[in-house]
Amino acid sequence: MFTPFQFSQLAAAAWFGPAASHISSIQVHAPAGRAVLAPKYRVSYHTLTGGMVAYAELACPFEAVAQALHAAHAKGAVSYAQYAQGIWAVAQAEQIFTADAPVQQEVCTFCGFGITLEGWCECNSGAGRFAVAAHV
Repeated sequence: MFTPFQFSQLAAAAWFGPAASHISSIQVHAPAGRAVLAPKYRVSYHTLTGGMVAYAELACPFEAVAQALHAAHAKGAVSYAQYAQGIWAVAQAEQIFTADAPVQQEVCTFCGFGITLEGWCECNSGAGRFAVAAHV
């Protein structure tokens, strides 16, 4: 189970859109008739100009942040590239948190940035100049 601080860090690390704040919380309650605690991870993103642009509440912290990013992209608050970067950050965090193993990412050998789903990087050098780098 995440601590509130860890969940807040995940929510902040996944946002690549315009200046924003986020509100993240963990609600823990015991459903009626059950002694098992059922946490719910809640996150919302707020921009300076658009107010709240995304909200999600799920039992998995990674899915909650990913769903909020998807909602922000669907509303046009973040571009596809910003959305993809956020999803990548969530995937990295999930792999590190669950497996404690390095994450492999293709990076451009010219500028060092990761590639998009279309095969391009920040410097737009194109495919063919990529190498796999380990990130922890």
